[in-house]
Amino acid sequence: PFFGFYNYKPPIFYNEVINLTLTCSMGPPGGGRQFITNRFLRHFNHIAFDMNELTMTTIFKVIMETRMGPPPGKGFPSDLAAMAQPMVEATIRTFMWASKTFLPTPNHVHYTFNLRDVAKVFSIIYDIDTKVIKSDDEKLVRLWMHEMSRVFRDRTICPEDRELFDDQLEKNLRENFNIEPKEG
Repeated sequence: PFFGFYNYKPPIFYNEVINLTLTCSMGPPGGGRQFITNRFLRHFNHIAFDMNELTMTTIFKVIMETRMGPPPGKGFPSDLAAMAQPMVEATIRTFMWASKTFLPTPNHVHYTFNLRDVAKVFSIIYDIDTKVIKSDDEKLVRLWMHEMSRVFRDRTICPEDRELFDDQLEKNLRENFNIEPKEG
């Protein structure tokens, strides 16, 4: 068994490790993450899970509904608070779509998406003042569209990818918000 280590700088002495718990986390290799050898991994117990669309939607829906709901939330009007669910579903759907469509390549190394991107979309919506939005659902949807574009569309570097994203955003407006996009 391994109970410590030697310090080889003079004076040489043995450091005993007692009651140490080491917790590590990692993502799958790729997108800047290195492959971890089995020789290193054998020292750890592994707990792995893959977040599917339903899990992500549930987590963010609870956060948004709590944040937009009555106090201790922001106290949005009920018609705006009801928009939390379609907003979350559309965001998660776009995130999943972008992760599959905009894959990292040598020309597009920055096309990597993770849950932080989803959280960034909601970060401004969390902090919006209810007096600014009032009960105008169009303002809330426009804010959501702006944040989606800021997080996902701004990463694209070619007109074809921007057009793909714009089409996906319009599709989400129709399917989740029952809004027909305006031309131009």
